[in-house]
Amino acid sequence: MYDLTRDLPTPSLDTLLGRGCLVRHDNGANRWLSKAFGLRIEPPFAPLRRMGLTGETSSQRFLCVDPVNFSFVDRNVTVSEPDKLQLTTIEANALGEALGPVFQVFGELEITAPASWHLKMHDTAPALPALMPLPDFIGRRADQGLPADPQWRHLINEAQILLHNHPVNHAREERGLPRINSIWPWGGGNLVTGTKTVHDAVFGQSPVLHGLSRLCGLNVLTPPGVWEPLPHRSPLVVLDQLAPWRNRGNGLSWRDAVAAIETNWFAPLLSALRRGTLGNLTLILPGSDRDSGARLEVSRSSILKIWRRPAPLTLLAA
Repeated sequence: MYDLTRDLPTPSLDTLLGRGCLVRHDNGANRWLSKAFGLRIEPPFAPLRRMGLTGETSSQRFLCVDPVNFSFVDRNVTVSEPDKLQLTTIEANALGEALGPVFQVFGELEITAPASWHLKMHDTAPALPALMPLPDFIGRRADQGLPADPQWRHLINEAQILLHNHPVNHAREERGLPRINSIWPWGGGNLVTGTKTVHDAVFGQSPVLHGLSRLCGLNVLTPPGVWEPLPHRSPLVVLDQLAPWRNRGNGLSWRDAVAAIETNWFAPLLSALRRGTLGNLTLILPGSDRDSGARLEVSRSSILKIWRRPAPLTLLAA
């Protein structure tokens, strides 16, 4: 197996790893995000994402039913990323209008954004099955994440038949764009109550993060391109530059993204710790799967312990 970190210079991150306190845990990125906002369960992605995109709150159950492209890679059917499909609002609305009757048995289909569709569940709809989050299956085998429930299998099959014959897909194919040939249900639930956070400012891009923050009365700010001192007591910054390359098989782009974070974030953060303009830093580092990760605690005093040698990035994969 090729080591993607080989010859990848990350001196600042190596120093933080070597001089900080690294604690491994069984909380993936989603569970950690829940803890950051006082939740005991994983975030209910569908109502939170919808709230982040529209600003609307609702007590009803919602489910993400995102458009995807299933394609053959190495004899397996793999899942594409909705944001990479270049689906327009006109196309999404046309597909949604055709699919609405198919979903009517469970709820009302809402095209919230071209690549983010939601199903407003009927009160009489059956309990939601355990559905695998779409982000965890981008680039992976589709059959390992689709619901086993026969009702949902039937609904997905009906949607695939309708999509196969839809004029939008014929037109996309003529333009050399991937077909929208299936949907992926996931992230269902109701908006949660009792959210709270110790952070007085939140920076990030994710609509789910926007939804969680709004429940706490905070607006999400756009992260700066390069770290700079922030006028906040306890800011939370979510950097997702590596997310597009997870499970995509694009090692070079992943390396480029790591190098950019090293230059734009880890280097100036390390410098601030050394100067004393930053007292403490906590890094939450996702693991190789959705149920693993690590927390790195670094303080100014630990950075000054120069006898502690830098640790290689491969330490995180140990």
